Amino acid sequence: MNKLKIAVFASLVNIGISQGQTEERKEEIERDFQVTFFPPIGTNGVDALKTTNKFSLNIFAGASRGLKGIELGGFVNFLSQDMKGAQGAGFVNVVLRDVNGVQGAGFVNYSGGSLNGAALAGFVNVNLGNAKGGQFSGFCNANLGTFNGGQFAGFVNYNQKDLKGMQAAGYVNVNLGDVEGGQVSGFVNVARGNVRGAQVAGFVNYAKKVKGLQLGVINVADSVDGASIGFCSFVKNGLHQVEISGDELFYTNLAFRTGTQKFYNIFSVGASPQSKTLLWNLGYGIGSSFGISEKWRSDFSLSGYHVSKGLLYHATSELYKFYWGVEYRFAKKCFVAAGPTFNIYIGDALLPDYAGTYSHVAPYSILNETNGSGFNFKAWAGGKIAFRFL
Repeated sequence: MNKLKIAVFASLVNIGISQGQTEERKEEIERDFQVTFFPPIGTNGVDALKTTNKFSLNIFAGASRGLKGIELGGFVNFLSQDMKGAQGAGFVNVVLRDVNGVQGAGFVNYSGGSLNGAALAGFVNVNLGNAKGGQFSGFCNANLGTFNGGQFAGFVNYNQKDLKGMQAAGYVNVNLGDVEGGQVSGFVNVARGNVRGAQVAGFVNYAKKVKGLQLGVINVADSVDGASIGFCSFVKNGLHQVEISGDELFYTNLAFRTGTQKFYNIFSVGASPQSKTLLWNLGYGIGSSFGISEKWRSDFSLSGYHVSKGLLYHATSELYKFYWGVEYRFAKKCFVAAGPTFNIYIGDALLPDYAGTYSHVAPYSILNETNGSGFNFKAWAGGKIAFRFL
């Protein structure tokens, strides 16, 4: 049965393409109603591919020149020219030219010209021209022209030229032109052009110029006028800064700040000799900076560090630091920064290593309390001075 369906569909496509590509030598026929079981077994007979219908009923499969109304098919609806109205098929709708209206199919909708309206499919929608309206599918939408409207798919959306509107997919959105609106996906958004609006992804966003927002675990762009918010953002023409700093606990810290001035990520490592052993940390943070004058900026950050003495300590030994300071540019791509910090250290007081080693990590404390679960909290105020480059 499946082989029969595939053979029927292929024969209809071949007939329609050959009909649509040759010069029209016969006058178009318009009819109010037609019913077909299987071409040419139907009321239009051998004239099916030169007939435009207002109401078309295809019990199994049908082929017509065009539609100006409604067409229903149990398996396949096929039009060699334009469609104006609505098509509903159990399996496939195929229109070799323009669609103006609504296509609804259990599996695939295909239009070889432009789409003005909506295509709803259980699996795939394909449009070879420009689209204005919406594509809705359970798996994939593809449009090879410009798109004004929205693509909504369970897995992938693809648009080859500019998009004005929305792409929303469970896995990936790809747009090869500019995006004015938004891309939302569960995993990846790709815009080969510029984005004016927002990209929101469960993992990666990529675009050239962004005017608006990128929100994802990893964000990549050439430039951002707005904010790239995530675990790691790389903006080619954004912030790439190496920082060497010292504070009251760690005398030497090395950090890399990446993203934009409005929102950046901080990856850091620090060390300090203490009681004949090495106290060191691995840290991550986020921050934001705003300009005060040509050479002065103010920035604040929130960072978390895992603190170890000697080898990596696998128990709770966490330092959280809030910093707010000022930055001065004293040479091209060279800056000095300083400001106060507020620190909270959390350690597991029930472990044997805590009393002898980690209970004295804090230089002093304005808060020193242990809760009912055995976690000790220490808090103190400190400061940081830093040199930044690039």
